[in-house]
Amino acid sequence: MAVEAEYFQQLAELLPFGMCLVDQERRILFWNARAAEISGYPAYELVGRQYRDGLFTSGPSDDQDLPLLAFEHAMREGGQSDALRLLHHRKGHSLPVRVKAIPIRDDHGHVVALAEVFQEEPAGAEGLCWITQNGAHSDTALGVPSFATTREQLELSLATHPSDLGVLLVEVEHLQDFARTRGREMVSAVLRAVAQTLVHAIPVPHFLGAWSSGKFLVLVPNSTLASNASLASRLATLGNGCAITWWGDEVVPHICVRSTMLECSDGSDALLTRLENSRSHAATAGEL
Repeated sequence: MAVEAEYFQQLAELLPFGMCLVDQERRILFWNARAAEISGYPAYELVGRQYRDGLFTSGPSDDQDLPLLAFEHAMREGGQSDALRLLHHRKGHSLPVRVKAIPIRDDHGHVVALAEVFQEEPAGAEGLCWITQNGAHSDTALGVPSFATTREQLELSLATHPSDLGVLLVEVEHLQDFARTRGREMVSAVLRAVAQTLVHAIPVPHFLGAWSSGKFLVLVPNSTLASNASLASRLATLGNGCAITWWGDEVVPHICVRSTMLECSDGSDALLTRLENSRSHAATAGEL
């Protein structure tokens, strides 16, 4: 039996997709080399850790227990499951992955463990509309609509919501300092982490897209001055709590959020100028 287990482990390490084994107590028993490559987490950091610690999430749904419920269903019913999930990368950003859960049974047919295999989902694949905001052309590095798509959406919103459109500008500050002291790769990791945090926080039908370097634009239909300011403060709180680990150090970006409302005489240039010149909203203490 020991020989079989050793052979299985050697074979699993060669698989071209991520694989982990989880027992009935939700402890991770095995984490192969490809899983470590995809996630950034080496096996020694995860083996023995509880599955519910949040490696996989369901995306910007209100029900963040969906992956855990799928796990419970597979363990209880003994059936396979296949779903799209977000994998929380060690550097702080999120990756879309396809996860398949396969029950493992003992000699009596009882489910004693679960094998989960996963691989990165290619950008633009069917089912990723919640990452690319309803099918918009995506900035694949960040997982949000590109600048061109955001500009088109802004012009459309100006035409369809002339009196109640709220606009927010979210800026990740000090990126040049990060690039000089830590490198551009870390800047990319920070922006991915912030982008995915915003994706989770902004409800439909609000629109989030990439803007100029280090900036994101949020379009809020049916908004008021008070609700727009409240959302801006909430995003500042969430963004400033978005830390990543980089070479053993915790890096916390500083987020600046500005907001304004569309005025009757506004074109896009006037609106954006006023937005850039508006005061930033402070994070709300204790609000998540």
